[in-house]
Amino acid sequence: MKTKMIFCALGLIALLLTTNKAIGQEACSNQHCATKAAIVNMICRQLGSQGKPVFMENNGTYCWCKCSCLASNTPVETSNNVWKPIGDVKVGETVLALGKDGAWKRSKVVYSDGTSMPQQPIPYTIYITTENDITLIVTPEHLFLMPDGEFKRADRLTRSDRLLDKNQRELKITTLASGSYLGPLHQIAATEWKETSLVKDGHLINTSGVISGDYFAELLLQPKSSKDLPQIGTEEYYSVNKLTEDLGIRGLKDTIHLTEKFKFIPSKRLVIPEDAVYFIPPGLDTLKENTIKSLNDPVPFEMALYLKDHFNTYYPDMVIQIDWNNPLANAIAYKRGGRQYVALFGGLFRNPYMKIEGVSLALAHEIGHHLGDEPRMSNHPWASCEGQADYWGALVGMRKVWFGHSAIENIEKGSIQFYNLMAYGLKKNLFELDMVALNKEGINAGCTHPPATCRLETYRAAMKADPKPACAD
Repeated sequence: MKTKMIFCALGLIALLLTTNKAIGQEACSNQHCATKAAIVNMICRQLGSQGKPVFMENNGTYCWCKCSCLASNTPVETSNNVWKPIGDVKVGETVLALGKDGAWKRSKVVYSDGTSMPQQPIPYTIYITTENDITLIVTPEHLFLMPDGEFKRADRLTRSDRLLDKNQRELKITTLASGSYLGPLHQIAATEWKETSLVKDGHLINTSGVISGDYFAELLLQPKSSKDLPQIGTEEYYSVNKLTEDLGIRGLKDTIHLTEKFKFIPSKRLVIPEDAVYFIPPGLDTLKENTIKSLNDPVPFEMALYLKDHFNTYYPDMVIQIDWNNPLANAIAYKRGGRQYVALFGGLFRNPYMKIEGVSLALAHEIGHHLGDEPRMSNHPWASCEGQADYWGALVGMRKVWFGHSAIENIEKGSIQFYNLMAYGLKKNLFELDMVALNKEGINAGCTHPPATCRLETYRAAMKADPKPACAD
């Protein structure tokens, strides 16, 4: 059965070291989210969102929960060979749940909630197909029962894993792909939660022919081993599993229409044009080990979408792309068919140093390549030089998209974040390198990336409405 279902330059270094701490960036505990689930889902429905962070105050600080689980039209078995879309299952109705004795029994649903149709796709979901034509779309935290009796998260599955059907027979996985999903989500709990509950004690349900954990299992039985396993869609995942791309992705269309409204869009890495111009010199944009945030962290992606929409309000003809799975901390500008493009790489958002102000400054820089005027690159006459893009981005671009003194504050905060990324976030400290010497030859003088200290000086000049520094010419 088949289911039809994303500053100052050097004088403020002491300040730079103390202002990087993020407030409200961390997830609430699973236990806390369990108590807030009904209200969180209500907020998601009212906002027309899903998979997005819902921030809340908690013991004097801020944290977030999000809506998650299965696509709402996933069939769940309610009695023997009788199925119902999980989104239609109500509290008090029954579904089949697997008991610790290995028998399937009708169990009363104690929790059922989900989201409405979102305005934008949830950025990171997992698309799974198995033999016997089973298809599932789930959020990354969703749990599946493995042949060894343990749970495994959807985003940690590999091609060698086997899922289990209702009779606990192994099912070969034929497709494992990450991507964005446009459609509602839903979750149910089949049995009241007890601290003494066993894995196979009423918290396993049959979803589209595959044994899954219910909502309580997802919240409270997450396997500790997940922290040590790479996520689908990451470079580490491909390396460990000897893959070059997601399993089965070549056989998928660019957009999979599951119903008239619901669709899944597989994540495919943006092909970088050879004539693209970069925010950070290519080759120097690799983040330090173990510093990049998870692909399913909703905070940086929400920030990416916000900035894309916000900048497009003021620059509607600029095509702004988000290459979410790309781990490099960079952004590019390029032209195709007479249109102006800017692309932001996932590592620019998913590192712990760049917040909305810093990424905004990078985005303004790339728009500056298109609109920043003279001087221009000799081999790319459409593109303003690097120093000019820095200066125009802060002097004009940031003032256009942020109101009044908030523009100045955002340039300063962005400069601090820029410093922290360049000095501490990348594998090579860009403040210790001769940036001009590292740029490719063949670009006219003044068009290479200026030294990192000069870039801070340029942002500072733009804040004060001073002329562009000579080092950026």
